[in-house]
Amino acid sequence: VLGLCMCCLAAGDTGPFSHALASLADSQYTSSDAFLHACGLLRKLLLNAADPAKRTLRRANPRVAAELLSVAGVEAALIQLGFRDHGDELTITDEAAADVHSAVATVDCAAGSVRRRALVLALRPSDPLGWSAELHDPAVLIFNPKFKGAVFDCTPRNGAPSGVIAFHNSPFSNFWPCGAGVTVSHRGMRLRFATSEALLMAFKQHLLAPSGGVPPHESLADALRTQATIRTAAESKEVAARATRRVADYTWWGHHGVHVLVGSVVCLLKFSQDEGLRRLLLSTQGVLLIEAAPHDGAWGVAANSSKALQA
Repeated sequence: VLGLCMCCLAAGDTGPFSHALASLADSQYTSSDAFLHACGLLRKLLLNAADPAKRTLRRANPRVAAELLSVAGVEAALIQLGFRDHGDELTITDEAAADVHSAVATVDCAAGSVRRRALVLALRPSDPLGWSAELHDPAVLIFNPKFKGAVFDCTPRNGAPSGVIAFHNSPFSNFWPCGAGVTVSHRGMRLRFATSEALLMAFKQHLLAPSGGVPPHESLADALRTQATIRTAAESKEVAARATRRVADYTWWGHHGVHVLVGSVVCLLKFSQDEGLRRLLLSTQGVLLIEAAPHDGAWGVAANSSKALQA
């Protein structure tokens, strides 16, 4: 059973893009690719606005003209986001540059609402454990407060203008089996991993229990080769646990910065190499993703989805 997702109606502040979104709707979204591309360019421009030399858009620039200003409603959005029109060029003001992250959030809300325009939320899980690619309506938590699948609460809130997705078991999890695997090249060696968890655990083994008497790159190669032979995420985690059981110093793996670095690399590989996973992740633009792992406060929020969405 499916319920129509109202994400587009509760997509946060898309005001500056109201004309652009109306034009897209009138055209039945035939130009959505051009709009999303323009949003991507604008996002990069805004994030570079800290540098005064990168705050100007020249109308004569072929790329600016063709990929940004030619998209219906985008120029009007630029003005509302803090760009000043000087005729031949548009320049972001100092005030707007100082609050650039709010403008980026607005761009994400607009782009995300377009990506999610046809999204429906499941009201009844197809898998009781949540191992499906569905995004579920928060109503599923009424019947099962400990449900572990991905739950999408579209309600805008501070830090999450387009809502929150809380998950434990889902394609967002590193335990999700990746159909074609996650492929990595290391010093001429090409390896394929069944899950992103396997790659994550390879880095853990290398950092905490490197192979003795060999250069670091060979130690990493040993860990990668070991994890590449494993077919399930649970086994990958178990193998890494055995390899690091006698390690006294967990400083490297206990550092949150290492989690962010390694985790982001692993997820980039996972979501960029699978078109279906890529589309799923892009559909969350502007949405806050929370790993609702009740017993994990390092990689998750130490709470189930019911509690995480109430916070």
